Amino acid sequence: MLFERLKATTSPYHQRLEGEPLSRSLLAPTATLNDYVYILQTNLGFYAPLEDRLGKACDWAALDFNYEQRRKTPLIEQDLRVLGGGDTALLYAPECNRLPPIGSVAAALGALYVLEGATLGGQLIARHIAMRRKLHPQNGCAFYNSYGDQVGRSGRRLELLCRSK
Repeated sequence: MLFERLKATTSPYHQRLEGEPLSRSLLAPTATLNDYVYILQTNLGFYAPLEDRLGKACDWAALDFNYEQRRKTPLIEQDLRVLGGGDTALLYAPECNRLPPIGSVAAALGALYVLEGATLGGQLIARHIAMRRKLHPQNGCAFYNSYGDQVGRSGRRLELLCRSK
């Protein structure tokens, strides 16, 4: 039941996010490497504090779920460093101050569901960036390739956890 509620409740937000100018600009033919770095910095400013909050939200081990493996912050940081920004690029990431409240296991699973759903869209972005910029996980596109060919398997694991709650 939780999984079906998550899908129905978050669907309009996924659609709205896909329509955001920042999201669309990443796939635009005119997007520059600086645009890509800016989007990575923006993602870092959202993922880092939210992932920290999620890590403390519940006892993931008791849920038999390896949350630490799911963190994307290290991948974004790696991409920013590889693309030449070094630690300076990390310093200029705008930190999001409007994070969702996470006061229950259900809320934690909901937030994680949204983050994990973004990895599916990340596959499309990764292919586009590989074609246009020749970037791959080792040279600046680790974040959008977070699970590689295991993205489906990873999503099913979270779905099973949500269905069990």
